[in-house]
Amino acid sequence: MYGFESYLSVPMFRRDGSLFGTVCALDPHPSQLDAVSVRCFEVLAAWIGAQLELEDAQGTIDGQAPQTVRAALAAVAEQAARIAASAAPTSALHDTAQRMEALSRLER
Repeated sequence: MYGFESYLSVPMFRRDGSLFGTVCALDPHPSQLDAVSVRCFEVLAAWIGAQLELEDAQGTIDGQAPQTVRAALAAVAEQAARIAASAAPTSALHDTAQRMEALSRLER
């Protein structure tokens, strides 16, 4: 009907585990996504979710924002570590997840 042959959607969660929404991708061509592609998309969703949490935190007052920012970054680091642990050690997914974990652990 709309000319799309492939669709991928992964959930985005808040740090408390509640569903925030989904990140979706559409392609007019048929696609077979492998596990690495799906995991990369899940990492992207985690990053977007963390960024949205950070933006929400900027609206808080009385010193609550820094704690919220740290919690959001910690959640991204944890997810990236799980992905890196499950990926083949020499894979691009492993390297990307390790980089994302390291960036998430930087002091802000």
